[in-house]
Order: sequence, then structure tokens, then C-alpha cells
Amino acid sequence: MLLPLRRPNHPLVAFTLFSIIVASPSTTKQGHAADRLAGTAAEATRAMLEKYCYRCHGQDGRNEGGLNVVTDLKKLVESKRVVPGVPERSKLLKRVVNGDMPPEVDFEDRAANPPRLPRPSAKDVARLRDWIQGGASEVAASRVAGVRRFITEIEILKLILDDLRGLGTRERRFIRYFTLTHLANAGYNEDQLQTYRHGLSKLINSLSWNRRITVPKPIDPGRVILRIDLRDYLWDEGTWSAILSGYPYGINYNGATAEAIDTMTACELAFVRADWFVYAASRPPLYHDVLRLPASIEELEKKLDVDALANIRQDRAARAGFNASGISRNNRLIERHESTNGGYWRSYDFGGNADRKNLFAHPLGPGDGAFDFEHDGGETVFALPNGLNGYMLTDGHGQRIDKGPTEIVRDNKQADGAVVNGISCMSCHNRGFIEKADQVRDVVVKSRSFGKEVADAVIALYPPRARMDELMRGDLDRYARAVKETGAALSRTEPVFALATRFEEEVDIALAAAEAGLMVKEFRDLLALSPPLGQALGLLLAEGTVKRDLYVNAFPLIAEARHQTLLDIAKPTPVQVTKPNTTPKPRDGGFPSEFGSFPRNRLAMPGTSQNPHINSNFNNQSNFNPRANPNPGSAVKTYPTAASGSRKGYAPDRLADVPPTFWGGDRDKFRDIGPVGSVLVGVRISTHLFFGGPKISSVQPIYRVGTRLIEGKRHGTVASTETTTVAKSDYAVGGFRTHTGLGVDGFEIVYMRIKNGRLVPTDSYTSPWLGDPNGGSPKDVFSSGEVPVGLQGRSTKAIHALGLIIAK
Repeated sequence: MLLPLRRPNHPLVAFTLFSIIVASPSTTKQGHAADRLAGTAAEATRAMLEKYCYRCHGQDGRNEGGLNVVTDLKKLVESKRVVPGVPERSKLLKRVVNGDMPPEVDFEDRAANPPRLPRPSAKDVARLRDWIQGGASEVAASRVAGVRRFITEIEILKLILDDLRGLGTRERRFIRYFTLTHLANAGYNEDQLQTYRHGLSKLINSLSWNRRITVPKPIDPGRVILRIDLRDYLWDEGTWSAILSGYPYGINYNGATAEAIDTMTACELAFVRADWFVYAASRPPLYHDVLRLPASIEELEKKLDVDALANIRQDRAARAGFNASGISRNNRLIERHESTNGGYWRSYDFGGNADRKNLFAHPLGPGDGAFDFEHDGGETVFALPNGLNGYMLTDGHGQRIDKGPTEIVRDNKQADGAVVNGISCMSCHNRGFIEKADQVRDVVVKSRSFGKEVADAVIALYPPRARMDELMRGDLDRYARAVKETGAALSRTEPVFALATRFEEEVDIALAAAEAGLMVKEFRDLLALSPPLGQALGLLLAEGTVKRDLYVNAFPLIAEARHQTLLDIAKPTPVQVTKPNTTPKPRDGGFPSEFGSFPRNRLAMPGTSQNPHINSNFNNQSNFNPRANPNPGSAVKTYPTAASGSRKGYAPDRLADVPPTFWGGDRDKFRDIGPVGSVLVGVRISTHLFFGGPKISSVQPIYRVGTRLIEGKRHGTVASTETTTVAKSDYAVGGFRTHTGLGVDGFEIVYMRIKNGRLVPTDSYTSPWLGDPNGGSPKDVFSSGEVPVGLQGRSTKAIHALGLIIAK
């Protein structure tokens, strides 16, 4: 029913109404015309960028210079590469006008004389300038078709479950997933997502000792959920447990779908976010753990069948020395050896340039000879069996380190300037190796300061430029072929670095909402309903951004506000003591708890009869419940805990560490000293299954004061398989007989009688063996008669060394 219009009584209202009615058609036409003009300009700009720039900045995920959105006009503005209305402040236009971009030849083309790339004409440049000057309208058809539909958490679970149902029953337990769904939900376009798929594929294969490269397989139409098989990378359940150990987004999903996934994969959480994984696994400690990188360069060379010293003595090494490097502050030496997998490159870096750190005066070594240099650290780049590279940073003693000292080497891409093993190396060696010209050979040959013997040695070790280039080109070609197999392309911007950096970036409200599994409106409502959350992330409501670490720390609040719970992945379980077990072994073949503190049967993988540590009950998956109580009805016993104040009172000069320092350095060292008047009489340990046997994952000292037993602090990561051993009355811990590999594989305690305030080695007995009796190398630690009052060691998420603290 149409109602008649009532004539307005006020003249101004009448004029306004008349203006709307009369002027609207004309204004609408003008607006449409303006939109058409803006759309034409935008479309022409997009077409020009696609023709000249897309090849390197988005096509198949290529990300040169960190730009992979060149045809997405909106994102060019959001990333501030284009400033609407201000051409002179637009970085994109500047690069084109200066002739920097596009380049003359394609960086990826490795031909001797690659064809020249077409360049934009003056008319093309003028069109780009006019588009920016006119406001950089985004009214253009995006090259990426349509807008992605929001993918809910329930849909993610259903997609994973459907995929698992299509696989064999025995295969499912090895299947894991990585997700990019939150990035797609946050509005990242297909070119960006393709870059990130390449980064994930390249990193996973760079953490593999398999000879075959395997690209993660998308399981959904949008290709944002990717499946891997642990076996394709020679990973196992322990590897996945290592990955989960620091995962901050582990939501405890309820319902039949989540339960079915847990059961099929025999895993508490079978999927993680790809960007978090690439960030975390491209740096220590996860990079070291997943790649199973040895603790020293000596062990690494044994693993790769490299005898560097023999190669140097027999002139089989090839060197290049120079006084300038993009990463090293002083002179640097690089050295190539042949390994079982290809090139093995090692750098020698120096903390200065004087005396024996002057490579041009001391070109031989390492060693103590008159012309041998003395280095302070180095980097090793070695070929993995699949052709990609692995990396290790070492100190001057050849021990693995996490970061290089900034006074020796720097990475300006890192916030603190430190060279970080893994990610810094990958970013720098984006093409595999950096070609450098040797300067040492010419200096020695042309100088009269070196005798014939030294000159001959230098000529043999420092080959001519052509030979060194030939060796490097061979390794570069091998690396390029391997990168291509991952699906990525050689790029000035490493795709692993691109995805890791994306994770580090500040979080806006679109990404914050997507990472919470919500649309933006829903997330705004959540912030309004939860005062603690609104206070923590209030900047997002004002269209600001928050730092990544702030968002991660606030994620438990997000889960709480959504009535979700987080899995106990990285939290220690309550300390419990079971009855002493003289033949300790894991109850089942679960994940090694060195990397996570969850009860073992929640993460156990269905085993086969070939593994004696696998509980046969888990072969029947219908009986497997990852959320079950790990130790129903188990009897536990706890000792009192020493209060922190009771540990004070020993003068430092009355205490001594045995040994004074640990092999591998004193990183992550702990010192646990008992209350005054106490002696160390036992330990409680937990074990995890790793490399075929139960390894020590945590240790807790037990002290005796009079007739009371008092617990010290727990060190390492608690696992569900625990054993306690305590000395008889009048005896104390006299020493350890350990088997040590990457960590403490196992040990036994030698208890000694205390008499007249000292230990009596001739009156002793041993505890049952704790941990793995077969792994590692023997290392013994004993007191020379002094009474032990504390326990020392090295621990991260496992125990890496053990020693005593004695009272002198």
C-alpha cells in the first residue's frame, strides 16, 4: 500500500526534499561515471603491473623484495608502497622511475645470457603516476577470483576427519596437518598464501634427512589445510611432540569429530598453524631438535663422513679468504669439503684482525703453528641428503651455539642484530651460497714474507678463482634443483623467512579475530564482553595493532572468554613419585616427553610387535582414548619440598661443582643446593622414549636432613614414567656413572657410606640403572670424598648433563 506524501510545512525541509528528489538522478549518474573512470584507471594500472612486475612479485608465490601483492591494489595501499594522492612518497613509483624495477633480467634465470625483460614505457609510468595522484582507487577486478569464504574451526576439524577416513587405518597414525586457514580468513590473497605454502614446504624438507623431497599436500579446495606423513621426512612421534612442546594455540576441542581425529592419529593434537611452525622451527631450540643436529662440529662431521683435518693435511679442502663480508665484522675464511651428500662448507670467523686473528698473516690452520690462525667461531652449511641445506653455528671450540656473538657477526634483519642459527642462515643463503673471491692466495704469492713451504701450502689450499667458482656453481645447481622440487623458486626473499617474518609482525584486528577463529564483529563483541581481554587487546578496538608476543600471551584469555580450554602441551604435570622400579621402562610407545609434559598414554602411537616398548593394547584403536586419565588409581608418594629460604646459608667459597664445567659449555645450567645440614641421598627421574630407548627427561634431587627426606626442584620436563631411588641410612650419593649422547641417556648412582663427615668409596653400592643402558658414551662423575650437598646439571626440556655440588 502506497501512502501519499505529506507536504512539508517548513520551507527548508521542502527545499531539502526537493533537492534530494530532483538532484539525485544527476548525482548518481555523475557518481557512476566517476566510478567507471576510476575503475578504468585502476584496471589499466593493474594490467600494467601484471605485465611488468607480477612475474617476480606474486606469480606462483614469488616474493622478491618481500612483495607478492603487486596486482592487489588494495594491499599495495595497505602496505604503504603506494600513498594515495602523493606519487612522490610512493615507493612503488620511485622504484619504477629510478629504473630499479623491473630488473633487466630475471633473477631466477640461471642461463649464461638470460633474455632481457620488457620494461614499462614512459606512457605506462605516466599512467601509474596519474592513478596514484588521483587517489589510487581500488575499483578494479582483482586478479584473485572472488572473496574467500570464512572457514570455521568446526569445518577445519571435519575436513581433517574426512581426509583421514580416506587413508588406511595403519597410515593414519603418521598423518599430521598444517593450517593456513586463519590467514585466509584474515584476507590474505592467493599469491600471499602460495608464498607461504612454499615457505612451509621448503622448511619441512630442510628439516629432513630423507633423500626424497615431499611437498605437503592440500586437502581442501582452498588449499589452506596441508597434510604430511611423518615418515616422508624420517620424523617420528618424538618429532611431533617436540613441535607441540611450545605451541601456544593448542585448543582442547570437544565432540565426536575431535575425538575421532585423536583416535585415528593417536595424537592429542594433529594439526598446528603453519606460520607459527615455520617461525618456531626455523630457529633454536626447535630447529636443532627437529633436525637432530649434534652438539658439536666434530659430531656433525662424523655424521656426514667428513674428516676436515685430514682433508686439510692432504690438500683436499678448498679455501677462500677475504677481509669483507656482509655478515662478519672482520676477515673471514670459507672452506669446502666433500661430504656423503655433497658440499660441506665451513666458515672461520674472527673477533678481531690483529695477531693470529689476521688471516692474511696466518693463512694456515687451525692449529698452533707459526702461520696458523686462531678463530673465534664459525658457520657450517652442509648438504642434506635431499639437496637442501642444513646449518650450524659454533663457537671457537666447535660447540654448537644458538646465536653468533654480535661483536663477530651480525644479521641486521633480526631485531637484536644477532645471527640466529637456522633462520638467519636461510635468509642469507637464499640461493644456497654466496660467491666470494679469495684474496689470500694473491697476498701470499706476491709477498716475500712467507717461505716456500707456507706459500706452497696456501697455493694448494686456496685454489684459483675459476676452480672455486666451479665448486660453488656445482653446489648452487644442486641446491637450485632441490628448491625447485619443494615447489618454490630461488628468490632474493627466502620464502621461509617471509612466512616466519609474517608471524612476527604486529597483529591487526582482522588477523586477531581470524586467529581466534572468529569474524571481526564476533571478536569485537568478545573484547567488549571480557574486561581482562578488552584491557589486554584494547588497541585493536581503536583500529590499532598489538605486538605478537602480547597476542600470544593473551590467547589463554581468548580461549577462556570463548569457554574453551587449552591443552596441557607445554605445562608441567603435577610432581608425583611412584614406587621405585628396578627395571624402568616406558609403559607404552608414546611421544618422548623431553619435548612435552603430557601423560604418555594421551600421545601414544599404536605400535607393532617389533617395538617392545609399545603397549599391545594400543593396537586396537577402538580402545584408545587420548583424553583418558593417565594413571587411574595409581599410588603416589610425595616428600616435603624445601622452602626457598632454607636453601640459603652455605657460603659460596665452601661449595664446589664437580665437574667445574660441563662438556659443551654451561648453557642452561642449573644448581640445586639442599637446606643447610642436608646431604644429597637420591633422585626422582622421569623418562621418555627416544631413539629406541627410555632417555632421562627430568631429574629432581632428594635430600636427607636427620630422618626427613626433602625434595629439591624439578629440572627438565616431567613425564608420566617416573622412578625414585634413595640411599640407605648413613649413605649418600657418591657419584654417577652416566651414558650421554645428545642428552643423558641413562645413569646409575654409586651410593657411599658417610663416616666422620666424609664419603667412604670402599663401602658403596649402586642403584638400579635409570634410563637407557644402551645409548650414549660413558661419562663418570664422582666426589673425591667430600659430602654432596647439591645437584648440578644442564637442562632444557630434557637433561643434558649431571654433576654434584660438594661442601669443601
